[in-house]
Amino acid sequence: MVVLTGAWLIINNISKTLKNLVSTIASSSSEIAATVEQQERTILQQSASVNETTTTIEELGASSRQSAEQADTSAAGAKEALSVTDDGLKAVEQTTEGLNNLKDKVRRSPSRLCA
Repeated sequence: MVVLTGAWLIINNISKTLKNLVSTIASSSSEIAATVEQQERTILQQSASVNETTTTIEELGASSRQSAEQADTSAAGAKEALSVTDDGLKAVEQTTEGLNNLKDKVRRSPSRLCA
């Protein structure tokens, strides 16, 4: 009977140790599962952020291209306006020169006007 009692104590001890080990493993497994779930959520959030950033960059690229096109159009318009202004300035200079010539002719021949 002493042998059986001794064997029972050893088996009981081994059983308690195994239960503790199983409990520790189960707890660790639960913690690992919770960590994995958290990492999955983090990865999903990061993926969404990357997608949002990519979309924003694409929109900025399109906006930049549009701005560049508008700048080219504005530059072409400004160049045309400068050309028209130069033509107008030349016309004013020619008119001024013609008026000065006419004024000189009028001054040189006052007698023709009076006759």
